Parts: sequence; C-alpha cells; structure tokens
Amino acid sequence: MIRLPTSAAPLAREGENCWRIVRADRVAGLIDGAAYFPRVRDALRKARRTIHIVGWDLDTRVVLRRDGVDDGAPVRLGPLLHHLVARRRDLRVYVQVWHAPAVFSLERERWRGLKLRWRGRGRIRFRHDKRLPVTASHHEKIVVVDDEVAFVGGQDLTAGRYDTSLHLPDDPRREDEARGRYAPFHEMQVAVSGPAARALGEHVRERWRADAGREPVHPGPVDGDAWPDGLEPDFEDVDVCIARTAAAFGGRPEVREVERLFLDSIAAARRCIYAENQYFTSPVITNALARRLREPDGPEVVLVLRRSCSGWLEDRSMRVLRVERLRRLAAGDLHGRLRVLRPVHGEREIRVHAKVTVIDDRMLRVGSANLTDRSFGMDTECDLAVLASEERHRDGVLAVRHRLVAEHLGVRPEEVVRAVDDAGSLGAAIDELRGRSGAKTLVDSLDDAEQEIDKLPSVDALADPARPLAPTRLIERLLPQIRAERRSARRMLPMAAVLAAFLLGVGVLAFGGDDGLLDHARRLVLAFELPRASIVVPAAVVIGSFLLVPQSLVIVLATLLVGATRGGILAAAGCVAAAILGHALGRAVGRRAVLRLTGLGSRVALRRLEGGGVGTVALARLLPVAPSVVVSLLAGAARVPPARFLAGTVLGLVPSLAAFALLGAQARRLLLDPGPLAAALLVATALVPALGVGWAMRHVERHVPPRERA
Repeated sequence: MIRLPTSAAPLAREGENCWRIVRADRVAGLIDGAAYFPRVRDALRKARRTIHIVGWDLDTRVVLRRDGVDDGAPVRLGPLLHHLVARRRDLRVYVQVWHAPAVFSLERERWRGLKLRWRGRGRIRFRHDKRLPVTASHHEKIVVVDDEVAFVGGQDLTAGRYDTSLHLPDDPRREDEARGRYAPFHEMQVAVSGPAARALGEHVRERWRADAGREPVHPGPVDGDAWPDGLEPDFEDVDVCIARTAAAFGGRPEVREVERLFLDSIAAARRCIYAENQYFTSPVITNALARRLREPDGPEVVLVLRRSCSGWLEDRSMRVLRVERLRRLAAGDLHGRLRVLRPVHGEREIRVHAKVTVIDDRMLRVGSANLTDRSFGMDTECDLAVLASEERHRDGVLAVRHRLVAEHLGVRPEEVVRAVDDAGSLGAAIDELRGRSGAKTLVDSLDDAEQEIDKLPSVDALADPARPLAPTRLIERLLPQIRAERRSARRMLPMAAVLAAFLLGVGVLAFGGDDGLLDHARRLVLAFELPRASIVVPAAVVIGSFLLVPQSLVIVLATLLVGATRGGILAAAGCVAAAILGHALGRAVGRRAVLRLTGLGSRVALRRLEGGGVGTVALARLLPVAPSVVVSLLAGAARVPPARFLAGTVLGLVPSLAAFALLGAQARRLLLDPGPLAAALLVATALVPALGVGWAMRHVERHVPPRERA
C-alpha cells in the first residue's frame, strides 16, 4: 500500500474549525441502513438511563431489524421505545425533530409525538424543534445512549432509508408502509464511544435545554456497555473532532465550523480528496477544489454524487446548481485529476445520501452536512471526523475508503487496495476496476452534466441560500416605514374592523329574512353566473390593483360572486395580469420615475430586489408590506428577470389566494343558503387569513435583533 506523506499541520483546531477535539475509545463506520439500523437498535436495548434521538425526520414505524429473528423485543422504533421504558423505570427518552413546514406533511408520519407519548409512561418526551430562522431546518442526525455510545452521520430513523450494500434494483426488503417500494439508497453513519459520546451527549442536551427551557436528565455513571454486540471498531483510542453549523438566532451566535473544516482540509490535502455527498452546489467548495486542481502537484479529487433529485422543485433547483458547479470544476481540471462519478446497478441509479469525506489517510469525516451553502450557514448540522495521527489509524482511514469504493464497484476491498498500489492513485484504480463486476459500478457524471446544462433553466441563490432569509430585514428594506410590531398591529386594526363589518352585514342579511336588500344581493350573485364574469372579474382585479384596492378584498368578492373554483381562477388570472403589467410598466419607465411615484424610501427596496430572486419576490407578495402594484413596479424597475418575477409572484400568491377564495366561497354559501352552520363556517374561515397574517408578522418581528427595531 502506498504510504502518503504526512504533514505537521493539524487539520482540526478547536474553537476555529471544530467545536471539540476529544478521544474516542472506539469508532466504527456503518455503511448503509442494513449495518446501522440493527446496531442502533442493539444500543437502544442496552440503555439504562437516557436515550436522545435528534433528527431531520423520524418515523415510529421504521423497522430496525429485518432478519426475521425474534429476540423478544419489538423491531419497530416506536414499540421498541415503549418496550424499553416499560421495563426500566429509570430510563428517560428524549426525541427531538425538526418542526417541518406543511409542505413536508404528506411524506411524514402523522401524530408521531402523540404515539410516542401515549404509551411512554411519562418517560418519553417528544418535541418539534422550531428555534430557527425562516426557511432553515434542523438537519443533524444523532442518537446518544447513556453518554456511552453515540451515532452520528446522515441517516435519520425514518422511512425510505434502509438498504443493504448490495443495492439490488428490486430488493423486497427495501419497502415500508410509509413509502412503499423505493429506490436503492446509500448512506453512512459512525458509532463512537468514550469521551466522544459524552461530548455528543452534551451537544444534544444543550439543544433540548434551549428548546424546552429545562434541563434533561443527565445519565451519570452507568453500569454496563452499550456498544452494539459484535460490532468491530475500525479505530480504537483515536482523536475525533466535532464540527457544527448553526444560524444566528434569538441571541445565539452563528456557527460555521462545518464550512471552515471543509476548506481547511481541502487546502491541506496532499494526494487525494474523496467525497460522497447528496448535493454538490456550494460555490465556496467548488472554488476551493478548482484551485487545488489547477495546481501542478495538487491532489486528485474523486466525487461520488447522485444525479437525480427528489421531486420537481429539487430537480429544477439543486440539480441545476450541481450541473453548473461541476462544469466549473471541470474547467479547472488542468491536469486530469478530477473524477465525478455516480453509482448504478444496471440501469438503476443508487441514490447517494451519505455525507463522507476522506482527506488522504489523515481524516475520515462523516456527518449530516451536504456540500451546499445552506449546510454551511443556515441549517443545523453536526459532522464527526476521525483525526489519524498514528499509522494504525491512517490504515483505518484508507480501509474505510476502500470499503466504500469497493461497494460502489461491486468488488472486494482487497481488489481496490491492489489496484491503488498498481495504478498509483485512487482515480486510476477506479478507472481500472469499473465494470469488472458487471452491473454494479461507477459511471461518469461529468458527461451527464455537460448534456444536461443546456436543457435546464438557470436558478438563483434561492435554491441554496448561504444564510437564512431574514423576512424582517426584507420588510424593513422593502418598506422602511413598516418597522415595528406595534405599528404593524395598529395598521391591521382598520382591516380587521372592515372584515368584522363585512361579516356582520352578511350575517344580518342572511338571518334578516327575505327583504329587498337581501333579494338584490342574491340577484347580483346569480347574475354573475353569466359568461361576462370571465372578463369582468380579471379586469376588476387589474383596475383595482392599480387603484391600490387590496387584492385580498377583490379575491373575496370574486369568489362570492362566481364561486370558489371559477372565482379563484379568474381572480388569480387578474392578479397575475396586474403583476405582469406593473412589472412591464416599472421596467419601461425606469428607476427614477418609479422612485418618484412610490417615494424615495423605496430606494433601498429597489436595491434589495435587484440582488434578490424568486424568494425575495415571493416573500414581498406573501407578507402584507406593500400594495401589490408597488411590488410589481419596484421589481420591474429593478430589472428582476420576468421568469423569476413571475415564479415569485405565483409562489407568493398561492397561500393568500387559497385563504381568501375560501372565505369568499363561504360568504357565498351563507348568502345563498343561510343557516347557523354556514355562518359558523364563515366566521371560522375568516379567522384563518387574519390569524395567519398576524402570526407571520409577530413571528417575523419577534426575531429582529433589538438594534434593527425602530
């Protein structure tokens, strides 16, 4: 085996590019769910005092053991936790997952917190953690048992994550009730024990304390060993470092250790950088790798990435960014040291979800962080890196790397070792071994990128923001006169009074008998069943928008007159038409005229829109910070590209359109078929947009730092 030259410079520096450097008694790499799930179950079964589970997602129905052997304990996560607390009165379980927005609700288990607590005997605690800036997520995946054993990496205890290292195209074990049959899935987690596990225990307890406002139980000294039975460690008595990402929030400072450790280790690499990752979209990492590739004696770079993305939105955002970054990286490969590959089994792609980086034979890094800007400054992340300073540890780093490469190529690790020794580099060895085993292999992904780049639309930083979107800052820049929560609340009072008067008037009409006024109202509604509504409603929306009539009021009236479906469609058409006209007008008359029309206070907003994209426009539409036509004029003057402007307008319009169309439909129902139920539904429906807007403004203002408040 070729021994790489050593460097005296440490890769990790506590307080700079990592949180802690601690000793681990044992470290074991767990490649794929078939290795991880039964081992974490074994450790959970040995818990005596505390279990902490932290994740992006969790499903109580996930099966942790699939070999059919009955060992007396449940194989599903939820029943297993109930089984454990029923038998150990001193055991406390803390489950903490990201409080995801509603868009993720269809793919997540419902009522999981209630299910865990229902039979948890008061000793299973569950929290949805939402202590985050808007658009950020809790992405770290950690399990800690008694501070004795901890698991960290990219794998959540949830559905759709199990697979064996064979990654068979049609493995019947790769199926669960939440996802059904799913595609081959590649993942990696590490198990650690000793001081490293205690440090991770401290980390998860601090997160629980910050969210719950109270201290979780500390496990203290525990008899026994929670290390999974039969799990052979890859490293013993080795230093590891823990790196984190956390956005600034609620007085908490920003943490960017994950990014710093990536950059420092890339700069320190001598011979080889090997990385597996779900996403590759960070321009910072792209530039760092391109610089090393341009060096005459720099390291080779081997990237194992996935090609496909999950869903339409990711396919047109993260995938597009990946293609653009890879093309830039290929342009910097002056000496032919770059390999960008994706694993396949025949015609079936293997979905890479692992987040692994190996630097020479000096560092093995496994964690939750993707090679994306949002993993460097937006989401919470946790990575653990083995720091190999002794020869036995350096051999261990290479052994894990060779296991990963061998799995992708469908060969034995010993074959990879021999090929590397013969060829002199990992990239050349992969070239030699590709296709040797038949259907399971690594194929070039750079060629795919070149074919895709011209077929995919360009996107902006909305797909992978470097920092959280700060809605309050956007509000302040968009309309400097709206700065404080109290002023926002006072401005809401007239709208609330108008809405209350409207509801009261409809109620009086509905229950006041068939008088002349009610008959006139009903005849007016029925008259709009005529085809002329298709012209009148959109025209009214456009005209009303330029007269600064709130679009929400026009949407309510449109659906009141012609029904929810038809009225909503016609109102939406009018809103989009008004936005396009406003954008075109702002673009035509230019910055100076728009600023004179909207006020010089909009100058900062204009600059903000110039630097923004789809998300900026959508947020300006969604939050009640300015009349719709003002936003359109400013966006046009700021030369926001029409496609981005239209996409942002639609995204921002959908929630309010749905809420106010439903309100108008309920008002129509009450008018045409009055009754107590219809009245109650109208009142309940009216509360949705009112409370939603109020909550959004309060939530946004609550997280503005004091120095930014008016």
